[in-house]
Formats: sequence, structure tokens, C-alpha cells
Amino acid sequence: MAGKKRGNAAGSIYQLKDEKRTLRWVTVTTGANGKRKYQYAATQAEAQRLLNKTLSERDMGLPGVKDERQTVAAYLASWLETIKPQVRESAWISYEHRIRLYVIPRLGRVKLSKLTPAHVRELHAWMLTEKKLSPTTVNHTHGVLNHALSDAVRDGTIARNVAAQVDPPRKAKHEMIVYTPAQVDTLLKAAQGAGIGPIVTLAVTTGARLGELLALRWRDVEMDAARIHVRKGRSQGITEWRDTDPKTDAGKRSISLTQLAVDTLRAHRKAQLEHRIWLGEAWQDCDYVFPNQIGGQQFHSVVEHAFDKLIAAAGLPRIRWHDLRHTAATLLLLSGVPVAEVSEMLGHADPSVTYRVYAHTLRQGQRQAVAAMEKIIGDQRS
Repeated sequence: MAGKKRGNAAGSIYQLKDEKRTLRWVTVTTGANGKRKYQYAATQAEAQRLLNKTLSERDMGLPGVKDERQTVAAYLASWLETIKPQVRESAWISYEHRIRLYVIPRLGRVKLSKLTPAHVRELHAWMLTEKKLSPTTVNHTHGVLNHALSDAVRDGTIARNVAAQVDPPRKAKHEMIVYTPAQVDTLLKAAQGAGIGPIVTLAVTTGARLGELLALRWRDVEMDAARIHVRKGRSQGITEWRDTDPKTDAGKRSISLTQLAVDTLRAHRKAQLEHRIWLGEAWQDCDYVFPNQIGGQQFHSVVEHAFDKLIAAAGLPRIRWHDLRHTAATLLLLSGVPVAEVSEMLGHADPSVTYRVYAHTLRQGQRQAVAAMEKIIGDQRS
């Protein structure tokens, strides 16, 4: 064994040899706790770089890896359990989903201490090319990994967050598709008499989210005052769907109703009471405005599937259910309703969110305002 020795504080490099060939270069450093750390390299130059990096991190007070044998999979499993009490259940489910389906299959066996920016870039490429996932999905998955590794650095588990050194792909921009006033009229006429007619009517006239409507209870409805009170939202929990509080205080709000919405709710209430009497003891008295056939929780997928069939039968362009919310907001803004009022109706935490989401619509509204001004000026000139 040959090599060059230095003081423990400076670390050391030496070369392992046998009678036939050189095996490898070794660096040795001593941490603040007195524990020795060994690293291996193919060349002396590489060993020197490893030594310099380790000594620099030690001198700056950066933590060393607690367990160099820990895999990415083992760390992420532990991390998920640690953060479970700290985040919303729906957020935790999303984290677990992305880690289990994407990160673990590609990076799970990699030692956490050996994880590099190249590994993260390979994860991105694998998701985009082999799994054919959208840039948005890759972006969100990168965000989860970045969060987990950032916590690992903060806790002293690793010295650096390699995900922070890699730029994720930009989220895909989806064109917002909304119905015109004429198409909304066609939709509302088609909805009359349909099983999902009442919830469609409320969605397109209030801009409320599907989860908010499914969690709406009759005690949240004031017929005479023509308004509903949004207090809960339906979201998927770990084992079941739950009615939970909105993410922000702005999510809890009152929404004024059109006369059409009030008349629709009155007729819907009457039909529901008749159905309840017919069903008898099988009815579940949960007070939902839009329950399933026996009064319990209705699922998003059931409503969305029925909506797809409704608009297809009406000859309308296919849109997502969530686009009914965009349709409501767009028509209100183009009608001249102030952004602040639309923002409050939608439950946005700040009007700036509404400005950002509906920037194109607002520009269109400004063009209409300019056209109106041109007409006024023209009238004055004549």
C-alpha cells in the first residue's frame, strides 16, 4: 500500500495496489464527530476533487450523509410518513402517488448519498419519452422530489439537494375552452329534465367547483334569499372521499343565485323529497343537495360521465366539467362584472389570481370597451 499522508484535519489520499495492478485511489477524512469517512476514485485527480469537496463542506459546517447505505426508496418512504400530519390529506395522496409510480421505479435503488443531478434528468427523460407523460406531470413530480430532498438537507441527512440543480420541464399550457352565451342556452335547455340538470344549472350560473357542489347541503341553501353558502369541498382521502374545509378562507363564501337557479333548486328539492318517501328506510339522510340515488355521497366520475353524455346528445363541443366554471367566469367578465366581484364568487384567495387565469378574457373585454368608445366618439362627431 502506497500513498501520501497528511494530518487528520487535512484528510489524506492513498493508493491501493496489489502485485498485478493498481486497484483504486482512496480518500480519508475525519468528521467533527471523530468518525472517519472513506471515498474511492479511479484516478488521483478525481480523488483530490472528492477530498477538496468533503473538506470544504466540513469547514462550512455542512452535514455529512448520516447513512450512506440508505436508498432513495427507503428515505422517501420515511419522508412520506413524517410529513403526513403536516399536509392536507389530498396533497399527501398526490405526493405518494407520484413517488410510488414514477420516482421509485426509476431512482428507488440508488443510494441517497450517490444521487446526482444526472439521475434527476434521467427521471425527467424517462417520464417524458418512455412513460409518455405530460410536462406538467413531470414538473409536479420534480416538485415533490425537490421538497423531499430539501427536507433531507435541512435535517442533515444529505449535504445537497440535487433536484434544486435541475430545471424541470415547463408545465403544459392548456387552452381554456368555454361555451358562448348561445351554447350555454343550449346546454341549459338540454339539462331540463336530465338527471344532472340541477347540478349543471348551478355550476354554469355560479362558477362553483364540482367538489363544492357535491358537498353542498340543504342547510347551506337559502331559497328566499337566493344564495348558497359554500362551506365544504369534496376531496379524495386515503381510504375514502371526504368533505373538507376549503384551502383558503376565501373558499368559504356565499354565492348569489339567478332566478333560474332558484327555480331549478325548488323543483329539485320537491323531486328529491318524493324520491325519499318512495325509497323509505333505504334513504340515507345526509342532507346533500346532490346525493347519489340513496342520499349518500355522489362521486365526481358519475357526474362527469353523465355530463359527457348530455353535451354529446345536445350536439355541443366536448369540454371538461371544470370548464363550466371557466364559462361562468368568462361570461361574467365579458358582461362587465368587476374582477373583484368575480374573484369573490369563484373563491379565489386574491383578485390577482382571477386576473392571471382570465387575462385573455380581460383583454377581449378591453377590446369591446374600446369598440364601444369608438362608437360613442363617432356618434359625437356626427
